[in-house]
Amino acid sequence: MRMFLVEHAKVVMKVICPHCREKSTISSSNRISTCVIELYCQCENELCDAGFVMTLAHKHDTRPPKSQIDNVVAELVRRMSSEEKREVMKLLSVIT
Repeated sequence: MRMFLVEHAKVVMKVICPHCREKSTISSSNRISTCVIELYCQCENELCDAGFVMTLAHKHDTRPPKSQIDNVVAELVRRMSSEEKREVMKLLSVIT
């Protein structure tokens, strides 16, 4: 299944029938949670004509959002002693 999602816009998605591998149409959907949607589909192949439900779900991040990274770094720095902060600043000055 190839999918492209845009918040507050029409979802453009190609769904393939799991039975005959032909193109299917999404007739409706049911949002289970912010990360899970049930897609009610109908196969367009007249010889198959299967109706089925597929689940679209967020599985995991391959790269966390920048805001999450920034928050983790800020919290780590906040917990450092003054000496640890000076040491990090020395290391950063060598890198830049």
